[in-house]
Amino acid sequence: MLHKINYFIILFLALFVTFSSHAQKYRKQLQLREVAKDTVCINMQTINSTRDDFMPFLIGKKDMVFTSDRKNIQEGQTLQYSEKVYWTREKGKNIWLTPKKNGYSWNSDNNTSLVGIGDALYYFYRSYWKNNGEIFTAERSPKAKEPWQASGLTKMKRICTEYDENSITPAHGDSVIFVSNRNGSYDIFLQVGEADASPMDIFNTEFNENDVFFSFPNNTLYFSSNRPEGIGGYDIYRSKIVNNAFSAPELLRDTMINSTSDDRDFRWYNDSLMYLSSNRIMGLGGFDIYNIRVKSRNVYDTLLIEIPIVVDTIKDMKSELYAKLKELGLFPFKGEVQVGAYQYIPSLEQFIKRFPCITKQNIRMDKIMVDDTIPVHKYIVDTVYTDVEKAVNKQLEIEAMHCLPDKVFSDMPFIGMLDKQGNRFAIFWKKDEFIDKNIFYIFKNGVQIWKTRLF
Repeated sequence: MLHKINYFIILFLALFVTFSSHAQKYRKQLQLREVAKDTVCINMQTINSTRDDFMPFLIGKKDMVFTSDRKNIQEGQTLQYSEKVYWTREKGKNIWLTPKKNGYSWNSDNNTSLVGIGDALYYFYRSYWKNNGEIFTAERSPKAKEPWQASGLTKMKRICTEYDENSITPAHGDSVIFVSNRNGSYDIFLQVGEADASPMDIFNTEFNENDVFFSFPNNTLYFSSNRPEGIGGYDIYRSKIVNNAFSAPELLRDTMINSTSDDRDFRWYNDSLMYLSSNRIMGLGGFDIYNIRVKSRNVYDTLLIEIPIVVDTIKDMKSELYAKLKELGLFPFKGEVQVGAYQYIPSLEQFIKRFPCITKQNIRMDKIMVDDTIPVHKYIVDTVYTDVEKAVNKQLEIEAMHCLPDKVFSDMPFIGMLDKQGNRFAIFWKKDEFIDKNIFYIFKNGVQIWKTRLF
């Protein structure tokens, strides 16, 4: 009997070795086929740990900030696995520096995550007890040498409640989209300016919606949900703004993005560069951060490229602007593009010397008197536009040169016109508070009366 047992043991070992050999060959073949694909999904092993690593955000071309609950020897035993924000930098192709934990200006004694980034603000999530976190902002420094340099944290009192608000993204204009469980499950909410937040019913279900990220280059909101029609637990969905409204959410069916596991924190930076966090099999442990790249396209940093963004977002707003101009009786259109008005720049030569980017523009100077005592010199493109499209394009062209003031309305390029009653109108195009939210403003006799809004 013992000999038979030994025989079966030997047979089992032989079969196991044979199977392992075939498995290794098959695994190599899978890897070869994976590499041959146009799209690759790469586990970022140099920054991932055996714990949860999630919430990746690119800052510029090579810096990444993410959140992890990896062991933290600087904390006491009860907090050594609390969530903290980490920073890393790419030093070679798919090779990143060892992540470093940002200091206490970002991280609190308990759980802290970076949950959103805008042009002017960082958004942080802090929680001191289960399912009752709050969102804070910190002003980004445009002159900071390192990406983590920012002001102190300020609580967002207008959206924080006794419930859990744990994800947020800036949207167009003065709007933010965030997640809260104030209605039971986690839902997506919209807040515009100082108004009360309202649920975005087109996205919300009886299940959880979370991890919001608005992509300005393609005008699309991405989020995760564990609703049953998905592929795994949490899956990634998207909704694009069409005709100034969000479309019904669509499940991303790319198997590189959604798997049979939990897939969250999707970041779309361009068609060739995406990130997400997932607890899919073959990871290092818990949630890992993955980089999705399309090899056949050039990978570039869309955060620093403005012209494609302008073209994409301006298109829808122009139609809204034209409708408003017709409502105001400003058609047939007749306007000029003014590029500046100054009391202490008294000649065209001095104006061009100060702002050399407009050297090739056909500019004239008009002198006017304000209150019959103060001379003001207006610098204007020497063309009368009867086509509002051409006037807007000229205004955007001059704005894109980036040598003229872009903060104070009175000094910015704008389209000026008069109605039949002699009222003075001005159309300004300006980036609003956060990154690449391109907004048109209309002023009447020096007072703002309207601005575009995409939803």
